[in-house]
Amino acid sequence: MRIALRTSHFARDTAVVLAAVAGMAGTIVSAIDFGRDIPALIALPLLALAVVFAGYVFLLACCGSRPAMLAFLAVLAFVNDGLFRVRDPGDIGLDWQNALKFALWAGALVIGICRLPQSRPLLSGGAYALIFAYIGYAVLSSIYSASPMYSLGTAIGLAGMPLFGAALVATLGEKEILLTFALSLLVFILLGWVAYFALPELGRSLFVTFDGSVVERICGLAGQANALGNVLAVYLALIFLLFYRRHLGIWICAPMAGIGVFTLFVADSRTALLAFVAGAVAVVLRRSVWRWGLAFMAGLAAALFGMSVPLRELMSMSGGLSRSGDPTELFTLTGRTEIWQFAWDKIVLSPWIGYGYNSSKFILPEFDGLPGLKIDEAHNMLLQNLLAVGWLGTAPLIGFFVYLLGEFLRRPDAGRDLLTFMALIWGITVAGAFGSTPTVMTLEFFIVLTLAGRRALLPTARRSARASVVAQTPSLVPSGLAVAKTP
Repeated sequence: MRIALRTSHFARDTAVVLAAVAGMAGTIVSAIDFGRDIPALIALPLLALAVVFAGYVFLLACCGSRPAMLAFLAVLAFVNDGLFRVRDPGDIGLDWQNALKFALWAGALVIGICRLPQSRPLLSGGAYALIFAYIGYAVLSSIYSASPMYSLGTAIGLAGMPLFGAALVATLGEKEILLTFALSLLVFILLGWVAYFALPELGRSLFVTFDGSVVERICGLAGQANALGNVLAVYLALIFLLFYRRHLGIWICAPMAGIGVFTLFVADSRTALLAFVAGAVAVVLRRSVWRWGLAFMAGLAAALFGMSVPLRELMSMSGGLSRSGDPTELFTLTGRTEIWQFAWDKIVLSPWIGYGYNSSKFILPEFDGLPGLKIDEAHNMLLQNLLAVGWLGTAPLIGFFVYLLGEFLRRPDAGRDLLTFMALIWGITVAGAFGSTPTVMTLEFFIVLTLAGRRALLPTARRSARASVVAQTPSLVPSGLAVAKTP
């Protein structure tokens, strides 16, 4: 019986190998034949080989292979926020890059579903109940979206993030996940500097100020300076957690963080820097009530100072903080207040259900603000979600963040709290981690949230294990003998 079984397995494996060899041989012959007229087809065998290898790694990741899951994480982190070709603003047509991102999001979802038997305990609790309610409504909203397939694709990408994050945490250690994520983003940042000098049309972003002047900012491989700021904020958060959790020493974290901070200043993404600093400060101060009190007093003093200074002097003092030197740019948040008003006018026309998840790509290009300015998001996480899924879909998301702030006060966790504050502050001026296409901040958010859940489950598991050991330990008191009570 065993011999017959082995023979059948050998025959099956041999058939698969022969079919693969025949397929590759046929691809090579066809590429050489047709390549006489279309030279680009010569690369077809290499493309076929790459697709086969990627599929093999994907299958291994679905089966729980640690190296395969780390490889998929590295590729997803590198590609997710990337823009590897020059494209006109507002152009969202499907091309090879968008197709690659959709494929990676779908792959993350499939891996997460395949690993659900192992990760299901990590997806329990009020936070995940609220976020899955939000994601479920986002998927349903694609029915009435201006572009149902686009909304459905980005909503499915959003759904894949918590499932894939849970699959990673159920299979790998915290250091492995955070370090792989950070190294992938480090390569992304360094190659962005290469693009900045070698491909200026790709690696540099031009910003038109209120006075009509043009400010050049690095965008690297992210397409926009603010998008690069999002990547840099996530990268710095990963370095902070690696150091804070004592996974890496100061001599490794300091130069890695230095690259991120320097790039962040050249990108001039101030909100990204503020989001990271505020999140890190909240994590550090949470360890002491006195530190919270001092921080509150410092903020109150700053507010009183701002109220006591005449408005004219305050505007002249704040002019140096804007990119153009015009204080109006600072008080209007670089024109975002006009975008908010335009988005709100659209929201009141459909306040309860919105226009479909990520539908801002089709509604907000109507905004006629600064000359040549094209926008595709509401530049505010709350307005972005109200525009997309209305109050019905946004309510679970609001409850989700309220729940996390409560957890910050009751059971602090460095990673979860850091990303919570980062997402909230970053979401003041951009769509942020929720409401648009999923970003690396979305992925890191769910990874650290699941890591926090795993740490919360460990004490319970240890207590259960101890109770099981005690129950299985035979009694040392002989039967028939009474144990005297201590008076």
